[in-house]
This record gives sequence, C-alpha cells and structure tokens, in this order.
Amino acid sequence: MNSIDLEILSMFKEIAKRFVEMQKEVLSGTNIGFTELKILTLLDVSGKYSQTNLSEYCGIDKPTISRVINRMYEQNLVKRQEDCNDRRITYISLTDKGKLLLENIRSSLLVSYNNYFNCVSNNDKKTFIELLNRTLNKEKIC
Repeated sequence: MNSIDLEILSMFKEIAKRFVEMQKEVLSGTNIGFTELKILTLLDVSGKYSQTNLSEYCGIDKPTISRVINRMYEQNLVKRQEDCNDRRITYISLTDKGKLLLENIRSSLLVSYNNYFNCVSNNDKKTFIELLNRTLNKEKIC
C-alpha cells in the first residue's frame, strides 16, 4: 500500500468516526440506540420483517432482538402481527409514532451532514459521489 492509499484509508476511518459521532449526538435526544435505528430503517424500507429476519439482518441473537423489539413495542414504535398460516411467525412493522421518530432522526442527521459538508462546493460533492460510486461498484478508478 502506498502513502496515498494509506491517507485515503485514514480519511475514511476519520469520516466514519465523525458520522458515528453525529449519529450518537442525534440519537442522544431520543430514547433509542443504533440497533433500534437500524430496525426502524429496515422496517421503513421493507414494510415488515419477521423477528427472525430482523435478528439475521441486524446480526443479533434471537433473545437480544426479542428484548429490543419488546422495548420498541412498549414505546409504540413498532407493532406485531402474527402470520395467518403459521402462528410461530410474528411480523414486526412500524407504527405511525415509529415512522415519525425515524423521519425526525433523518431530518436531524441531514442537518448534521449538511453542516459537515457546508464547506464543500456542489461540484466537489458531485465529484466525490462519482468517485464513491465507482469505488463501491468496484470499478477501476483511472
């Protein structure tokens, strides 16, 4: 690895660290953590998940995901629905309160991200996005 590659790696680590700090700051004003945010986001994208699937997608064991879902249920952030054909399966989906909380978190994160990038021109942002897309798509950057 050459010095440029090491510098890029170091910068990505620093950006990731700062984004985690931004998320922590935004979440500190709520009663949820990273796991709950991930669950809210997954449910928002897909509509509903079984508790087993949430456990797999979040990389959390079933007893832990069950406790997290129970807390979220008690806070009225998610609702449960049994599968009509298999009562062993419970689907989890967002409540209106859960959707509103996620919307508020996303708005706050957007403000934080905008503050972070306010010194970067739109053209530079577009170039940055293009480079990231090429990297994420594993295209060779030339």
